[in-house]
Parts: sequence; structure tokens; C-alpha cells
Amino acid sequence: MANLPSPVIEFLKDNDVDLSNIEDLKRVNPNRGVFSYRAYSRKRSYILKNCINKREFDVYTKHFTFFYEKNINIPDLYFSCSRNGENWIIIEDIPNIFPRSR
Repeated sequence: MANLPSPVIEFLKDNDVDLSNIEDLKRVNPNRGVFSYRAYSRKRSYILKNCINKREFDVYTKHFTFFYEKNINIPDLYFSCSRNGENWIIIEDIPNIFPRSR
């Protein structure tokens, strides 16, 4: 896994995420310039994404109101940062099918 930028590490530490348990989700969008990981903590898991292509990054950081207004459910964004040409997001991990209420 690529080195995590310091703002990502700080967010994870502040939220009690166990950095020793990060799963590489190799099957999720690598051909689209998105590298995905699942980070576990005692309370929950998170999805970390390094979006080389800014499309997915922009969905969560710039266009979330469009989805909200259209009542389209996407995972919650917990954190985002851009550094050295990489765009990192930390979003809600939804291990099961998205509930209809979301």
C-alpha cells in the first residue's frame, strides 16, 4: 500500500483507527485510477481511497449536494485532502447492501 499522507494518518489516529489492520481492496477500480483500502478500528471500519483521477474525489467533495438534493444515497464523507497529485478520501464503509432508508 502507498504511504499515507500525514493528514490521513492524523485523521485515523484521532478516530482510533488501528493502522495495523488495513485491507487492500485490489478489485475496486484500479483501472480508473482509484486505489481503495478498508481500515478497521474497534468501533467501525472506513474506506480509504486514493483517487489519482479526481472524478470520484470531486463527487464526495464538490458534488455531494447534488446527490443529497436528488435523494441519491452515497456513503458519508469523513475526510478529504489533496497532496502531491493524490486525492484522498475517507468514507463510510457499508459492508451490506445500502439500506433503502439511506
